[in-house]
Amino acid sequence: MHPILREILQSVHALDPFPEVASKLLELMMQDDIDPQEVIEVVRTDGGVTAKVLQLANSSQEGARIAIASLDGAKRLGTRRLINLILTTCAESFYAGMGSASLRSSRSLWEESVTNALACRIVAKLQGETDPELAYTVGLLQNIGHVVLDRFLARERDEILGRVDLGMSTIDAEREVLGIDHADVASRLVRKWQFPAILVDTIRHHHAPGRGAVDPTLCAAANLGEGMTWYVLGEDGIASLAYGVSGQALPMTKLTERQFPQIRDELLRELELQRELISSTREEAA
Repeated sequence: MHPILREILQSVHALDPFPEVASKLLELMMQDDIDPQEVIEVVRTDGGVTAKVLQLANSSQEGARIAIASLDGAKRLGTRRLINLILTTCAESFYAGMGSASLRSSRSLWEESVTNALACRIVAKLQGETDPELAYTVGLLQNIGHVVLDRFLARERDEILGRVDLGMSTIDAEREVLGIDHADVASRLVRKWQFPAILVDTIRHHHAPGRGAVDPTLCAAANLGEGMTWYVLGEDGIASLAYGVSGQALPMTKLTERQFPQIRDELLRELELQRELISSTREEAA
């Protein structure tokens, strides 16, 4: 085994676990009929998570007249949406504590992940055959492998960037330098946390949706969502779609390029509405 690959895998096992509440909630999310009271009972004993979830729940209600004052009140957002608010709270804490300034700060990683989650949800809604809230969860976690690479492999990340500057794709550059790519790192990480198989598989194959073994269409939605994230966040605008969009993504989702501006506009509206999700880490770090 290549020494760098061994170091990466050791780093995965050395990372602190994702909050246990997340694993319990993901088990519930995989059920067809979710009891919202079970969700509330899982998180109720954690006062910090409860407070943050209520903050995010209220910020996500555009034009709402009645504030959400309790987890019971938050049920009106929908059980799957509530679960994702809780997962987002858990992910925020993880990103805030694990990122480094070697390539991108923890804040940048967090902003990209929230944007990606929202983009994947929009793509799934438009596609119509994929659970939008499951797509949101995938989008939130699919690039968590960058946390490992940024924290432990600063020198190697510079080598990867050098190859990308010369025209190599990010995935190919990672494989050449590391013997592994960030999607594989992320899938190993969520497998270690005992997340559901559909998340492990989708995260692993979000850059090659045709290889997805559990739900290839969800892989395609995750791939296209990431492309739309860079459409919005990238400096090159529409050219940024080339970052990670597989040629399989559009036919698998049955979407067309003509819908890109529609997805972009809805994502920009969502980002404004959900600005609390993105700004919180920035404010805490200031």
